[in-house]
Amino acid sequence: MIKNCYVSNDVKNFRIDKVVVHRIIYELKKEFGFSVLNLELNFVSEKTIHAINKNYLNHDYSTDIITFNYGKTLKEFEGEIFISLPDVKLNAKKYGCKFNEELLRVIIHGILHMLGYEDYSKKDYIEMKKKENLFLVKLRHLIRKDRIIYDN
Repeated sequence: MIKNCYVSNDVKNFRIDKVVVHRIIYELKKEFGFSVLNLELNFVSEKTIHAINKNYLNHDYSTDIITFNYGKTLKEFEGEIFISLPDVKLNAKKYGCKFNEELLRVIIHGILHMLGYEDYSKKDYIEMKKKENLFLVKLRHLIRKDRIIYDN
C-alpha cells in the first residue's frame, strides 16, 4: 500500500479492490517519479459527482472523473480524484470495452491531470489520449480477471 494514498467507495453495488488501486498508483508513481503527500481516490455515485461538478466547476451534469490538484508542484501529489462508477460503467458500454478496462483508463486519466496534463484543446486531448493508451497497455495485467471492481 502507498503511504498517504486513501481509497474510499460510496457506491453500494460496487466493491473496490483497494490493493489493486494502490498497485496502479504505485506503478504510475514509479513511471513518472512523483511522491504522494496526500491523495484521495473517491469512488462515488453519479448524483455525488454531479453535485461536485455543479458546485465547484459550474457544470450541471454528471461526468466520469473530476480531479482537484492542491499540490504546490507536479511531482508532489496532494489532491482528490472523484470517479463516478456508474458513469464509468456507461462509458464502458458506450465504447465497447470491459468495465475494469475503462476504470483503469479513468484512473490513469486522473493521475495525468495531477501531473499537469490537460485535455481542453484538441492537441492536448490527443496527447493525453496517447499517454492513457500507452499506460493502459502497460498496466492491463493488473486488471486481469476483473480485479479492480466487482459490479454486484
